[in-house]
Amino acid sequence: MVLYTFFASMYGVVQLFMLPSLSRTIQQRGILFGFVAGMSASTSVAMLVERGCALLLLACCLPLAAQDSPAKPKTKPMGVWTDPATHLMWTNRDIDVDQDWSMAMELCESLRWNGRADWRLPTIDELQGIFDIEVPARTLVFEGRHFDYHIKGGIILTGREWSSTLARMNRDRPGPSPPAGALTFNFTGGEQVAFPLSDDQGNRALCVRPSEE
Repeated sequence: MVLYTFFASMYGVVQLFMLPSLSRTIQQRGILFGFVAGMSASTSVAMLVERGCALLLLACCLPLAAQDSPAKPKTKPMGVWTDPATHLMWTNRDIDVDQDWSMAMELCESLRWNGRADWRLPTIDELQGIFDIEVPARTLVFEGRHFDYHIKGGIILTGREWSSTLARMNRDRPGPSPPAGALTFNFTGGEQVAFPLSDDQGNRALCVRPSEE
């Protein structure tokens, strides 16, 4: 019985290392405490020591399991620029990580910057509005290639910019089903190009909000 208790307790601890999230870790901890609570009054000292050691190991491992939670991409320090023509406030750089459309929407809507929490992904017309071929070109590097782009406000870009404007792809079937793509804006030549919502290669998020000016 003593050996059974020892191996059962250690099995719970080993399982802990394999759990992918803290919530499952807490569940495992509950199982172990329930196991201890079921001990009878006649439990030997040896069994108490064995179970105590197992629970001590469990407590030490909880911080390690918590580190498994996925984290959002870290953004570089940003400034803001307000377009005097539209009074829209833009971040002065995009979020330079590959992202699909849903992720781009989430990153902008969850952005807390410049004391504001109402950031969003711009429409395709809003992106078009800050393109100006007459603005001196800036250069971005993507997969070893250099691209010149033209954008107002000195905004720094690292790829194509997602818009919130949905678009149908050529392979979409006609009917009431929602579009399978969204428009991106290429500031190199001012093109609007539809990409599948799941496409993340080279697609970025440039966030915008209304200005009080």
